Amino acid sequence: SSAFLPVFFSRLEGQTRLEKKSLDDRQEYILQAKEIIYENFWLGVGAGNYTAEVAQKNPTRPIWQIQPVHNVFLLVWAELGAVGLLLLLIFLGVVFIESIKRNKTLVMLLYVSCFILCVVDHWLWSSHFGLIFLFLILGVNFKQIKD
Repeated sequence: SSAFLPVFFSRLEGQTRLEKKSLDDRQEYILQAKEIIYENFWLGVGAGNYTAEVAQKNPTRPIWQIQPVHNVFLLVWAELGAVGLLLLLIFLGVVFIESIKRNKTLVMLLYVSCFILCVVDHWLWSSHFGLIFLFLILGVNFKQIKD
C-alpha cells in the first residue's frame, strides 16, 4: 500500500486540478439530486430513471457528463422516493440489529464498510456488480444469523 500513498494523500487533500473538479462535480450531483427529490418527494422518478431525469432537465448537456449522484441514499430517495428509502433503511436496520444481537462481528464490519461506500459512491446501487456485491453481503449476513 505504500506505493499508492502519494495518490491516496493527493485524493484526500483535494488540492490538485482533478480532485477539485471531482469535488465540484459531486456538489453539482448533490444539487441535482436535491432538485429531483424536491419535485418527486414521495414516490421518486422510478427505479433506474435518475439519469434519464437529469438528462431531461439538462437537454444541452452532453450525455457522457450525466452521472448518478455519488450517494446511494440520495439516489434511492430520488429514484424510489421517501417511501422506498424508508423501506430500504428499515430493511438494512433490521438486518444490522439482528447482527448486533447475535454478535456477528464480521457481518457488522461488512455492513459498516458498505455504509461508508454507500455514502461516497453510487456503484452499490447503480451497477450490476454493486447490486450482486450488496446482496452477497446480505446473504452472508442471513447465513450467519441462521446459523
